[in-house]
Amino acid sequence: MNLEASDRVHNRFKTILFTLFLWPISIGELSVNYSFVLFAAVSLFVAHKVYKPNEWVSVAAVIFSLIFLFSLPFTLLASGDQFLRATVSFAIFMTVFAFAITRIGMPEINSFRWALVVISCLFAGEALVGFLAAGGNAAGWELKNIVGSQRFGFIYILGFFVLLYFPARTAFLKLAKLGALSLILAGILLTFSRSSVIALSFAVGLYLLSSVIHRKNWSWRGLRIATTGALASVSLIAVAYMFFPVVFEFFSETILVRYGQFFAMIIPAELLSAGAPPPDDVLISKGSEGTRLVIWTAILQHTLENPILGSGYLGSWVLSNVTTGSAHNQYMDVLLRVGFLGFLVWILILYNVFRFLRRHHADLFWGGVGILIYGFFHETFKESQGAFILAFLVGMYVNHVRDCARSRNALLTQSDPVRLHTQATTHTAL
Repeated sequence: MNLEASDRVHNRFKTILFTLFLWPISIGELSVNYSFVLFAAVSLFVAHKVYKPNEWVSVAAVIFSLIFLFSLPFTLLASGDQFLRATVSFAIFMTVFAFAITRIGMPEINSFRWALVVISCLFAGEALVGFLAAGGNAAGWELKNIVGSQRFGFIYILGFFVLLYFPARTAFLKLAKLGALSLILAGILLTFSRSSVIALSFAVGLYLLSSVIHRKNWSWRGLRIATTGALASVSLIAVAYMFFPVVFEFFSETILVRYGQFFAMIIPAELLSAGAPPPDDVLISKGSEGTRLVIWTAILQHTLENPILGSGYLGSWVLSNVTTGSAHNQYMDVLLRVGFLGFLVWILILYNVFRFLRRHHADLFWGGVGILIYGFFHETFKESQGAFILAFLVGMYVNHVRDCARSRNALLTQSDPVRLHTQATTHTAL
């Protein structure tokens, strides 16, 4: 086997592994598929080298570790198994740095992209089979309990944008790309998750707005591409409506009608058309949104009482004035676990990662924007599949910074004649 064939085999093997890392495995309500950490460990073993992360990531890791250490006395004195749960939560939280000390190159990044597309198509295919087995549209809204899920809508969105940027140059690849995009879109609809649809809609809207703003010169070719894209989008939605009318009925009722009723409560009556629906219980504690507001208020109160350490990596179950097993918000979950300082550090990590993606990997950036929006309604990076995504993106960013620093040092060395002369003299003496 020649070197090129060997590389292809290795890359396909990595794609398979990354696909498995993205598959959600749970015990009860707990995500347990953190096997990507073993991949990072094996990579270190094979390389016989631990790559040094950049200073900012190192400082962040130290701060998160100090929060855990200073919260230990409280968890040790607490009743029950809080110490064990805090330790496990801390270990899981720190997996965000799993790939910061390994080597992530373009072969791994491309395998990561392929894995996102593959897993999205697998999820969508599974949902489609479940939809048909349940009787299709005839099953009505009961399909939400059969094929609906909140667990991987954000993976669909990331896979959608990766595939959207895929360069299809032949007619066959263009047809395959369109088919895969249609399948992923069907999967997003079959989640029966408002969060998935809202996050995808906002991400696509921001993507289109950014494309218009940053395009300096509009050519006929650009207009033709934009028109073709718009027509293709409308066609996809029309075809989806033909196959899944019950899904559109569900989202129309739960998004358009429901939030239309919400705006009816805050917009003056004279600004509304005649016959507008009466206000509903959108913000009361019995509703989905109201429940979230109650939980988020409790998290803020708890964090204000413990601003530096938060809950010491304990989850929302530790809240005393509300009973819940989930924060229903990725940002609130982090705020609760690590307090205001840790939350700020975590946000700065996201900022640096997404600034890097915006400049170098637009597909992952826009898909990531969808994940950030999705995170306002559900946990994302807390889940094992989300933890792998964030850890890999952090690894990409750290490796980019490391490579840039190495390139700068090489240029400085080459442009310094005194250093070059010293090195040459040393080699001659040796």
